[in-house]
Amino acid sequence: QLSELQVLVVQLFLLQVLIVQLFLLQVLIVQLFELRVSAAQLFLPRVLIVQPLLLQVLVAQLSELRVSAFQLFLLRVLIVQLSELQVFVAQLFLLRVSAAQLFLFRVVLVQLFLLRVSLVQL
Repeated sequence: QLSELQVLVVQLFLLQVLIVQLFLLQVLIVQLFELRVSAAQLFLPRVLIVQPLLLQVLVAQLSELRVSAFQLFLLRVLIVQLSELQVFVAQLFLLRVSAAQLFLFRVVLVQLFLLRVSLVQL
């Protein structure tokens, strides 16, 4: 049978083994963290590769936005030109009305002349 002292020595030894295992566990945790850092460092180049592509996409979208803004500007110009064309058409209509009035005025002048001739003949 083991004496109490021998039992304490065995327990102390087991405690030292446990401490060593805890230390090894801490080492494993640090190594796992380092592995995660390494994995992140491996991921970073992929991010750096993707970033220029994303930048190109953003530049393309910005270019499309500029084209859309320019198209919107052209649409506004066309709307202004259309309203100017409507004004021109209205002025042309008024000109035709004026021409018709002038024609009627000439007809009245001719009728007056004929009336004068008739009066002279009487």
